Amino acid sequence: MSYCTRADLELRYGVKNIMNWSDLDGDGVANDARIQEACDHADAEIDVALQGGPYSLPLTFQTTSASDYVKHVAAALDAFHLYEASGLLDSDGQKNKLES
Repeated sequence: MSYCTRADLELRYGVKNIMNWSDLDGDGVANDARIQEACDHADAEIDVALQGGPYSLPLTFQTTSASDYVKHVAAALDAFHLYEASGLLDSDGQKNKLES
């Protein structure tokens, strides 16, 4: 179970941004494997941070607010991993930016 899905990322950051951040070869197509890798990495970061505590991992949620909060954190980590790996400059020489 992933704390955040591709659909969650696209809803939060936009389909175009997720595609741009995952598309390292510049073919204009989102890289599904990179997106999933970012999600898996964020899940692992969250679990490691909570490891050894009073929580059973992976987390399960009793309330929507708790689930939404963890989804928010996971989405931020996912986006960071995708964005960071895409490089500091886009292929057009412009700094990476969040598109609306």
